[in-house]
Amino acid sequence: MGSGRTRRGMAEIGHARPAEVPAGSPFPRDAAGRDWLTVTSPLLPELADLVPLLSDVLERRWVTNHGHYARALEEALVHYLAVRGLALSTSGTVGLDLAVRALIPDGEVVTTGYSFPATWHGLLENPRWRPVFVDVDEGFGIDPEAVEAAITPRTRGILAVHAYGLPCRLARLEGIARRHDLRLVYDAAHAFGVTVGERGIGSFGDASVFSFHATKVFNTLEGGCVTTGSAATLDRLRLLRNFGFRNENEVAAFGSNGKMDEVRAVFGLLNLERVDAAIETRGALARRYRERLEELGIEEIEIGIDPARHPGVRLNHAYFPVSVRPGGRVDRDGLAAWLRDRGIHARKYFFPTVTTAPLYEGLFVPGSLPRCERASRTTLCLPLHAAMTEADCERVVDAVAGAFGARGEAKAA
Repeated sequence: MGSGRTRRGMAEIGHARPAEVPAGSPFPRDAAGRDWLTVTSPLLPELADLVPLLSDVLERRWVTNHGHYARALEEALVHYLAVRGLALSTSGTVGLDLAVRALIPDGEVVTTGYSFPATWHGLLENPRWRPVFVDVDEGFGIDPEAVEAAITPRTRGILAVHAYGLPCRLARLEGIARRHDLRLVYDAAHAFGVTVGERGIGSFGDASVFSFHATKVFNTLEGGCVTTGSAATLDRLRLLRNFGFRNENEVAAFGSNGKMDEVRAVFGLLNLERVDAAIETRGALARRYRERLEELGIEEIEIGIDPARHPGVRLNHAYFPVSVRPGGRVDRDGLAAWLRDRGIHARKYFFPTVTTAPLYEGLFVPGSLPRCERASRTTLCLPLHAAMTEADCERVVDAVAGAFGARGEAKAA
């Protein structure tokens, strides 16, 4: 990136402002002229690798409608994600809409109250479905016991979320879905590259939906995909994303435009070559965070992800959530403000959500989602991405220490 240009920090959601990018730095600068350490940063290909492929796109003059590179990316992702089939989409949100429309009949859909609003907004905006919100377990995933208790004769599906890339309780959910003859769709927006034993996370359930937004572990700038093991479901997904056209002369369904263009597919193919190294870097930083925070022994802070609790799972280290106990020296919002004052953007993710946004009042029984409520008011995601160094990690930890008056405060001053 050359100096003198401006861009928005990709992770400054809700707080975006143009910031000058200094030459040689992966970060924008804040108002005080310091490098602004964002909560995430996009994985991007080298310009030298990008130019010849974009030149080829221009020469082919086929820039969308299931072009050469989109088909190549679908094939590569089937292999990488270890799934039987997938359909690219223009975003993860569109992918969710396609999956629900392709699989879940009209009726109630049991879903989590702790996620990004894209998970359920499609259900709320379409009278065909009614979301039934239930609580999460101690690992941020939908609580299977709560799911089973919420099932009625009108229930048609379950929409679960692998929050922060942590797999849901897969066996329990799949058993519930089988017993009650329900469709099971996973929102896997955070879970790219996660494996459980020998299986890719996208091979579970009737379908899984991934987001390829720029803030995710793997991105196509904007984009997503839906994975499925059913050839019939895959055919329907591809039909729905192309306006319902079976061919030029046959409209076979009420579809919409969910296609991915060739430019974004090129970014995806190049990023796919870099994503394993990026995950490895994220993992090393996550381990360093854990070691340093445990050394500090701040009683108000609980680390949200413990790899030891997920044996046999390859995590992708998409996020590093911590929970800040209310009523202590500093609460979650106070810590976020303290870090921001020091040029560090940590995100209150997920906030607001079902229990903490007035928009959703009346859509659930008050007090029925206590873990969702607590998580939304206490969780903070610290910066974690492949552009960071160990020194960046130390900068964050020292700032956290300073907020609580723990060891390391002198460094943060």
